[in-house]
Amino acid sequence: MTAAQSGAKPSLQDSQPYKVFICMTKVSFVVTVFNKEEYLPLVIRSLDVQVGDFEKEYVFVDDGSTDRSVEVIKECTKDADFDVKIVSQINQGASVAHDAGVSAATGDWIKFCDGDDLFTGCDAKLVGGMSPAQDGTCLGGSGVF
Repeated sequence: MTAAQSGAKPSLQDSQPYKVFICMTKVSFVVTVFNKEEYLPLVIRSLDVQVGDFEKEYVFVDDGSTDRSVEVIKECTKDADFDVKIVSQINQGASVAHDAGVSAATGDWIKFCDGDDLFTGCDAKLVGGMSPAQDGTCLGGSGVF
């Protein structure tokens, strides 16, 4: 029977030594890009201002862009102090680009972003505060949480 079950109040002298585990969650932002050079500086800025107790990783999947998208990504992320990956492929569509991003991502959680999406500062905080499921569960949706 535990102290809580017996109704006894815990005291410091009765406490057992314990270990504190700190688990830093890593969020991979997978951004699919096809000819989005004009939007990318704002998209990347909106990713940069994500707040929360998590590590970041950016995975950009260039789906065969013919504009300067890759150069803009490199310029806008050159000072990043976290992992930035650029996956280049021939144009195969959004679903194949998403799959390529997932394959390249190393985070505990994946947040998808299109090359013209903007996020508020707390979008990833919701994801970063979750505990990863051990069974491969995927969560999705929209709205206010």
